Amino acid sequence: MWCHEGSTSPGLQRQAETAALGEAIAELASRIQAATYELLVMIREFDEREGWGGGFASCAHWLNWRTGLALGAAREKVRVARALGDLPLLSAAMRRGAISFSKARALTRV
Repeated sequence: MWCHEGSTSPGLQRQAETAALGEAIAELASRIQAATYELLVMIREFDEREGWGGGFASCAHWLNWRTGLALGAAREKVRVARALGDLPLLSAAMRRGAISFSKARALTRV
């Protein structure tokens, strides 16, 4: 099929838009992972300062109450936050958004 120069077929345009959408998803996911890292750094510091000590049994209990995280998820956030303090390479990868929380969580169990 002959196309006028500068025009693209609807199918090719849709493919290009879909590829751009995929790139945008990957970029946003990377930024979310980097933001999650920042959250973990704050959780570690809050836990170390025992900011949760005013009537809560643990930092996880405070996170559950204050942020609505399920208690199990809050415990995992605190556990990973503490572990990242001793794992500089993993910590740096997560800071860059190269490693997801799920991967960091799995790697900190090893």
